[in-house]
Amino acid sequence: MQLICAGGCAIYKLQHNWDSSFAVDNQEKAECIADSIELQCSHTLPPHNSQHITLIEEEKNDKREKASRLRALSLLYSEYTNDIPRLSSDVQIALFADDTALYLRGQTERNICPHLQKAIEKLARWFQIWRIEINAEKSAAISFIYRKGRSPVVIAHGTSPLRIYNAPIPWQHTYKYLDITLDRNFYFRDHIKRIRKTAIFYQSRLKGMLGRNSKLSLRNKRTLYLMCIRTVLTYASPVFAHAVPNTLKKLQVLQNKFCRAATNAHWCVKNSVLHRDLDLPSIKKLVACKVGIRAKVLRDNDFEW
Repeated sequence: MQLICAGGCAIYKLQHNWDSSFAVDNQEKAECIADSIELQCSHTLPPHNSQHITLIEEEKNDKREKASRLRALSLLYSEYTNDIPRLSSDVQIALFADDTALYLRGQTERNICPHLQKAIEKLARWFQIWRIEINAEKSAAISFIYRKGRSPVVIAHGTSPLRIYNAPIPWQHTYKYLDITLDRNFYFRDHIKRIRKTAIFYQSRLKGMLGRNSKLSLRNKRTLYLMCIRTVLTYASPVFAHAVPNTLKKLQVLQNKFCRAATNAHWCVKNSVLHRDLDLPSIKKLVACKVGIRAKVLRDNDFEW
């Protein structure tokens, strides 16, 4: 038997003696080595801290419980969405987080409202089964009509009102849904006015870093603009892509001001040159590109229009 010391641990190296009948298999060698390492290194291990071990075990148990809760929630949400009642073939339902939208296409509001009312009553009974409370005050109805000129009325005269839990659902000319301001005529003027105001607020807050006197490089200025301002201007842009060009031009003006301030360019330099130097597409081209990408995704997934 030969003793070899390495790194403060004693390892026994067993050699086979051809003259005797002594033989050791691999399993016994491994057990001997493990016992030797444990014996030699036991004095270097820190003393057991029962409180620390208890905390570690509690953290592990908490992680297991959270994982099991997440799995249960995912199963419940799948069951929730699959159990939602199938409405009539005409009325469609859209779910996003805690928002539920019903929409129906028809010739007149008088033909649409009875079908929507039946769908609302059927959905309300299902909400009661699942013990889901509906805030009737935040519920709203809006009728879309595509015509030239702003429609003077919110709903056609003589249209029956919609109700949920005996509470009336008011008809509105504009409604904010998923942070998009929808209007009756699909002009999106109110939406673009709101996001333009928000972008101006962010741009004023970042003026010290994006302005003419800023010491940041053009690359960093461009990155800040793309992350903080252009994302506000182009949020859900495929929805309002068909808006009037003069309305979209208001968003382009903000980008032109950024390009001129970031580069400290002279008044005679064209905006197209600044866009080319900063490698920024115009708002119109960017929106058209997003619409094309969205259409391609829908075609690839065999979406029926």
